[in-house]
Amino acid sequence: PLEEKLFINIDFTLFPHVKEPTCQDQYLALMHYAQSPMINLKNESNLVLKSTYGPQIVEEVACYEKNYLDCMNTAIFYAECLLQQGYLKEAQITLETCIHYHCDISKCYLLLIDLYKQQSNLQGLTQLKQIATIEMQHSPFLNKVLYAFQ
Repeated sequence: PLEEKLFINIDFTLFPHVKEPTCQDQYLALMHYAQSPMINLKNESNLVLKSTYGPQIVEEVACYEKNYLDCMNTAIFYAECLLQQGYLKEAQITLETCIHYHCDISKCYLLLIDLYKQQSNLQGLTQLKQIATIEMQHSPFLNKVLYAFQ
């Protein structure tokens, strides 16, 4: 069995629930992941995982990573819906929660950069840039995100 430390335990109560009918499907889809085992393999080596747990674990781990990525994408879609409906604070909380759980999806950062710019939140922009530089260091989209800070 996989070590517990590999799993991500997301606190789904951190995601604000807005009863906006337009956003309900995304919110319910996001809550679906509360019961799904998740792993973020961004900082893990497949070779190390195979040698530690055996090659048979690769498919299982890939499924758990897909759960994580799908969860993050669903949260970002939910945040987009919230933004479109004028729930800026709730969208910001949703995106910041994704960042807290080490999301490296560029769209999350780009949406949050736009929000912080609208708020003239220089401290938020500075912190987010530092986080993006670390979390996205291996992403081909890092330069795109860093450019958005300008």
